Amino acid sequence: MDELKNGLHMDRLSCHRFMANFFRLLLHTAAMNLLNAQRDDPQLPEVLRKGQPCTWRTLVIKVAAVIVQTTRRIVVRLAGQWPWWPMYQSVADRSRRFLSTA
Repeated sequence: MDELKNGLHMDRLSCHRFMANFFRLLLHTAAMNLLNAQRDDPQLPEVLRKGQPCTWRTLVIKVAAVIVQTTRRIVVRLAGQWPWWPMYQSVADRSRRFLSTA
C-alpha cells in the first residue's frame, strides 16, 4: 500500500466528482498491477525487480525520447548514449511477451 500511495501518488484524487476520482484510483491500481506483473520476470535486472515505483519512473518511464508515429508503427527514438538502454530493452521485451500471452 505504501508503494501505491507514495510511489504512484494514488492519494491525488483532487476532482470534486466521485466518478472522476474513482477512475483515477482505478488507473493507479492498474499501474500498480502492471508494475507487479513486470517485476515477476527473472530476466529483468535486479534493480528493477526490487525497485520502488520511483526507481521505475527514473530509469524506465521518464525518458527523453522522440515518438515517431506512422500509419504502420510507432517508433520510440532514444539517445544513442543513454546509460539505461539495456534495462529499458528488457522491460520492453517483457511487455511484448506479456501482451502476446494475454
